[in-house]
Amino acid sequence: MSGEGDIKNAGDIEWIPMRFADLQDNDLFWVEKSRSIQNSPFRKINDETALHLREQRVQRLVPKAMVYLKEY
Repeated sequence: MSGEGDIKNAGDIEWIPMRFADLQDNDLFWVEKSRSIQNSPFRKINDETALHLREQRVQRLVPKAMVYLKEY
């Protein structure tokens, strides 16, 4: 995380790694930490599934999978 003295450029994203199992239902997350068009957001449905928001499809995920939250 950035300290008080750190300067961030406008639009910079800090990727926060988390285990999928540690997310709350309905949390928004990404499976990669990149700003590419292929890195679409997901929304957690339950401890085993998430909704791929761009394609509107349900996908199974391993609870211990590492996913990323965004902090601007």
